[in-house]
Amino acid sequence: MEQARYAAGASPLALPLTPFIGRTEHVVAVGLRLRHPETRLLTLTGPGGVGKSRLALRAMLACEDAFADGCRVVSLAEVRLPAAVLTAILRQLGLREDAHTSAADQLHRALRNQELLLLLDNCEHLTAVTPCLATLLQRCPGLTILATSRTPLQLHGEHVYPVPPLTLPDLDALPPLARSEAVALFVSCAQAVRPDFVLTEDNARVVAEICARLDELPLALELAAARLNVLSLTALADRLSDRLQLLTGGARDQPPRMQTMRAAIAWSYDLLTSEEQRCFCRLSVFAGGFPLDFVEGGLRTEDSGLRDSRTEMRSSETETGDATGSVLDALASLVDHSLVQRVDRDGEEPRYRLLETIREYGLERLAASGEEVAARASHAAWCVDFAETSVAAWRDSEESRWLDRLAAEEANLREAQDWVLTSGDWRLGLRLAVALYTYWLTRVPSQDEGGWLEQLLAFTPETVDGAFGTVRARAMHLLGILRHHAGAYGSAGAAYEASLAARRVLGDRTGQAETLNNLAVLATSLGDPSRAVLLFEEPIQLCRELGDRPRLARTLCNRALALNALGQHDRAREALQEADGIMRDSSSVLDHAKYRFCLGDTVWGTGDVETARQLWEESLARYQQLGDEHTAATVLPKLSRVALAAQQHARAATYIAEALGHGRASEELGLVAILFDVQAAVAAASGQAE
Repeated sequence: MEQARYAAGASPLALPLTPFIGRTEHVVAVGLRLRHPETRLLTLTGPGGVGKSRLALRAMLACEDAFADGCRVVSLAEVRLPAAVLTAILRQLGLREDAHTSAADQLHRALRNQELLLLLDNCEHLTAVTPCLATLLQRCPGLTILATSRTPLQLHGEHVYPVPPLTLPDLDALPPLARSEAVALFVSCAQAVRPDFVLTEDNARVVAEICARLDELPLALELAAARLNVLSLTALADRLSDRLQLLTGGARDQPPRMQTMRAAIAWSYDLLTSEEQRCFCRLSVFAGGFPLDFVEGGLRTEDSGLRDSRTEMRSSETETGDATGSVLDALASLVDHSLVQRVDRDGEEPRYRLLETIREYGLERLAASGEEVAARASHAAWCVDFAETSVAAWRDSEESRWLDRLAAEEANLREAQDWVLTSGDWRLGLRLAVALYTYWLTRVPSQDEGGWLEQLLAFTPETVDGAFGTVRARAMHLLGILRHHAGAYGSAGAAYEASLAARRVLGDRTGQAETLNNLAVLATSLGDPSRAVLLFEEPIQLCRELGDRPRLARTLCNRALALNALGQHDRAREALQEADGIMRDSSSVLDHAKYRFCLGDTVWGTGDVETARQLWEESLARYQQLGDEHTAATVLPKLSRVALAAQQHARAATYIAEALGHGRASEELGLVAILFDVQAAVAAASGQAE
C-alpha cells in the first residue's frame, strides 16, 4: 500500500483508493531525476486531470529511501492566498507556529538540517509565492521539492517534467489494446460501476474510440466510465460530441475542480490574464493542431476578399506595434499553463494543439464572448491564404512536400469549409476550392469534397464578373472532376459543360483547353473512345496556340489512352513521343507518373508485357511518392493483369484487393467496376469460375 513518513501532526495527501495504472517508465524517470544531486526543484506539469498528483506520489514513494529524513506531502489545492502558502506548509508538516517569527524563518529552522523530499501538490495558482520557495531551497541544502502545477514555477534551477496523457496504441486488435494504459484505466473504472464489464473483441474498438476522443486524460476517462451505470458503450461514445456536459459527477471526496472536466479546465483558464484568455478562446477554432504562423496570422486576419491578407497583417503590425511579440508571449503562457501542447516533429518546425476536451471548453467560452464569428472568419481567411500560398510556392520538385503541408492542415481546412457554408461567404469558398484543386484530387476521398462544392455553388451567383467569374468556372470544372472520379458521369458532364460555357463567355482560352480535355476523357470513360479522339483535337490546338506545353503534354497522354482503346497503338505512341519531348524539361513527379502510365498502356497493347510492367511499376511508385492513392489505385488493376499473364494468381489477387479497398472507401464506382472485372478474371484463371 502507498504510504509515506510524516512529522507528528502532519496532514498527508489523501491516498487514492483506486489502483495506479501504467506509467512505469514515468515513475522511473521522475525517480531518477529526484535522486540526482543537481535536482533541487522538479515540477510535474500538465493539463488538469492528466494525473500529475498520482504520478508525483508514486514517484516520491519509489525514491523515499534516497532521503534520510523521508518524504513529506503538502496539498496546496485549498490555499487561496499566496501569503498563506508558507503557513500552510508549516501546518501540514505538523510544525508549531510562532507568532513572533516569520513562517519562512520557522521553515528554515525546521528543515535546514534535514535531507528531505517535500511534495507540494497543486501550485499553479500560487506562483506569486515561488520566490519564497527559492529562498527556502537556498537556506536548506538538504531539501528537494517535487511540485505539481499546470504551469512551471519559473524559478532558477527548476527542472520541468511534462506529464503526458496515458498511452493508446493506434490499433483495433484486442491484445495490444488490453495492454494500453488508457484502456486499462477505463476498464478498471467501468468495473467499479458495472462489475460484469469485460473488454472483448466486440467492444474493444468502441472503448479505444472513447479513450482517443477523451485525449487519454485520466480524469476524463474516470468520469466517462462512471456514466456506464446508465449508458451503454455505444450511447456513451455518441454523447461525446458534448463531452463537457457528459463528464460530470466525479467523486464527492475530490476537490470541486476535479469533479467535472469543465471545472478542471476552468481552474486553469481562470489563472490566465484577460489577453491570454482571449488568445486561448480564439485558438480553439483551430482543429488538429497548427504551426506558429497560423497563430500569428489567424489571430489578426479579418479580410476574406481577394486582397492579400499577409500584406494587411504587416500593416496591422505597423499600426499596433509588436503584435508578433504579443502573440508569442500569449502562446508561451498557454503552453506553460498546459492548455496548449507543443508537438515536435523530426526536422520540422513544431506544431501546437489543444486537446479536444480543452478545445471544446475554449469554443464554449468563445461563443459566450461574442467573438466566435470574427474568430472563425479570421481562421477561414488564414486557411485560404495558406492554401493559396502553397499553390503560389509550388515547385515541380516539391510537389510532395507541399501536399504533405496541406495534409498536415487538413482538419483546419475542413473547419474553414464548414465555416464557408455556415457564413455563406461564397467568395472565400471559391478561393479555397480552387487553391485545394490538386490536393483534393490526390489525397482526399472525392465524394465529401464534391458534396461540399455542390453546396457552395448552389448559393454562388451564376453570373459573376471579373476575377471571381474565372474562379467560379474553375470551381465548376473541379466539381466535374470530383463527380467523374465518383462514377457519376452524368453529373460530371453537366458540370464540365457549365464550366466550358462560362469560360467561353469569359474568353478564358486556357480554361477552355482544360475543360475540353476533361470532356474528352469523360467520353473515354463512357466507352466512346472514337468520340474522345475527336474531342481532343480542339484542346490540343488551343494548347499549341497558347504555347502551354505542360498542358499539351498531359492532353496528348490522355489522347493516347483513347487511341489505345481503339487499338491504334502506333498513333498512341506518336502522341506520347511528342509528350515525352515536352516532359524532358519538367521535374513534375505527377506528369512523369502519368506519362509512364499511358506509355505502359500503349506497349501492353502491342504485346510487350515486360516493358508494360516496368512502366506501370515506375508510375505506381511515383503516385505513391506523392500520396496520390486515387491514381495509384488505377495502376493496380494494370499490374494485376500483368501478374495474371505470368500465372502469378496470388500476386494478381493482392493487387486487386488493395485497389478495391481504396475504391470502396472513396465510393469511386467506375474504378470498383473495373476492379470487379479484373477480379473475376483472376478468379477464373485460378480455377474458381463459379
